[in-house]
Amino acid sequence: MPAESINAKLPEVETSSVESFSGTSITVSGVALKDNGSEVTEKGVCWGTSSPVSAINKVSAGNGLGSFTLEIKGLSANKTYYLRAYAINAKGTAYGEERTVETTSGMPSIAPLKLLQVKMFEADVESEVLSEGDATVTARGVCFSESASGSINNDTVYVGTGKGKFSATIKNLKTNTNYYARSFAVNNFGIQYSDTIRFTTQNALPTVKTSAVTDIKDGKAKVGGSVVNVGYSEITARGICWSTHNEPTIQDNVLSFTPGAGAFSDYIEKIDGGKTYYLRAYATNSIGTSYGEEVSFNTPPVFTNMAQFGALRPIGVAAFSVYGRAYFVGGDIGQVYSDLVWEFDPISNIWRYRKNYPLGGRKNMTAFSTDKIAYLLGGLIDPGVPTSVFYKYNVLLNDWEALPSFPGTPRWSAKATVQSNGSEPYGYVIGGRTSNSILNEVWRYNTIRGEWLRIGNFPISQYGGIVLSKNDTIFAGLGQTSELTSTKTLWISSGDMSTWKEETEIPKLAGTISSGVILNDCLYVIDSNNRIWEYNIKQKVWTWKSTLEGSIDGGHSMLLLDGSIYIGMSYYSYSMTKYDPAWDN
Repeated sequence: MPAESINAKLPEVETSSVESFSGTSITVSGVALKDNGSEVTEKGVCWGTSSPVSAINKVSAGNGLGSFTLEIKGLSANKTYYLRAYAINAKGTAYGEERTVETTSGMPSIAPLKLLQVKMFEADVESEVLSEGDATVTARGVCFSESASGSINNDTVYVGTGKGKFSATIKNLKTNTNYYARSFAVNNFGIQYSDTIRFTTQNALPTVKTSAVTDIKDGKAKVGGSVVNVGYSEITARGICWSTHNEPTIQDNVLSFTPGAGAFSDYIEKIDGGKTYYLRAYATNSIGTSYGEEVSFNTPPVFTNMAQFGALRPIGVAAFSVYGRAYFVGGDIGQVYSDLVWEFDPISNIWRYRKNYPLGGRKNMTAFSTDKIAYLLGGLIDPGVPTSVFYKYNVLLNDWEALPSFPGTPRWSAKATVQSNGSEPYGYVIGGRTSNSILNEVWRYNTIRGEWLRIGNFPISQYGGIVLSKNDTIFAGLGQTSELTSTKTLWISSGDMSTWKEETEIPKLAGTISSGVILNDCLYVIDSNNRIWEYNIKQKVWTWKSTLEGSIDGGHSMLLLDGSIYIGMSYYSYSMTKYDPAWDN
């Protein structure tokens, strides 16, 4: 062994720095500082995937002292490597400080995908390849899907190669659909994706809004909507569809409007009371029909039960109305005839006693009233004796006054009404019963002069039924012609009531008519089967409306109080019932 080798030491070597690295290579610099008495026969860099590394995997930089820079190639991407400089002399191998380096992915870098514009069937997007990574970008573009996990295995738009900005139009999309998209770039190391964005294509169908329902009254409600966007093509139809079930469509009830965009509103009419309605605005174009959000509303009831009548329920009361209140006089309460007078106030919903009829119990009296005064004629004295007495009742004073007796035959169950002729209100009394006959007489009473005049005969003899007035016309008939039969004919007379004309007969299904009123242009009656019938005066048509709940009762009273119809005060009627024909459709 040479003498210098005996005294030599290991060389001194330094790992200077990692100059650069990529997905497959690392460039490292080092320096062999001293040979320490024995020539450096080899120097370089060694590396491995575990620490400490030795000069097994190595790259040589030759011999001797001095600096060197080496590139380690053939490495794996995304992996941690340990490396250090080495130097070899006769004494052995020396190592510099160990360095740790993680190779890159080698893949490209791509900017977030930017959404430029969304239409019905396509979307414009933009992105950028910021760097190609450690290999040339051979493909780039946009991939999209209806799921959030889209890749280039789904629908893809390719846009060139290399680094730089690019834009694309995604086509053939579905309308009104959620899509997920991301840009990508491809090199030898793999595929790099941007973050995913979400967008919704425009609706080819129209966009419609449903307005709140307002002005719910008189059997109608104001509804509306708005066509916010016409969609793919012009609007060919729009309106409101409604039903008593959820999610109505144009196959249900429809209120149509002139086609076009913008707001629209109108009333739906002839809707039923006591129900919940559901409605939606709709609009149609060449693609199809779309609907706005569903809106619901409740309608008032057809029947409303008012305060119960607390006393015995009489049969054969005389009923009239004054000052918007109902009054009931007398009636058969089972053991005797009553002389009680009851008042019902629909505003306060309260019953109260008034001053008794002065002559004692009466049944089946005939009543008619002006704005302030009520007149009561005849009736039966217990046990069934007819009378011709005639009284008037001042409602404000709660006072009875006897008038000269009625000049005709004593009677009961005649029907009467009041009609004004200029400044002179007249009471008209038609038909009725006597002890041995049914009458057809027509009498007129001048309430100013206090004079009775017989003005002719009614076309048939009847009792009960109706006698009602509207303007200068009286409607009469539908009364009983015997204990078991009744007429189905309605007559009208105008002027002096000397001539009568037949109107449309009430349907044969109708039972015995006990009472009625006229409201607006319709006549309403209730029969012995609790059915309510409407007669349209202008159209001359009868319609069966609702049926009053409860026991079948032939003695109902029907009164008009401040423009509303009330039914009640009979043997089976425990309370007054408000009836609203506007909601009885």
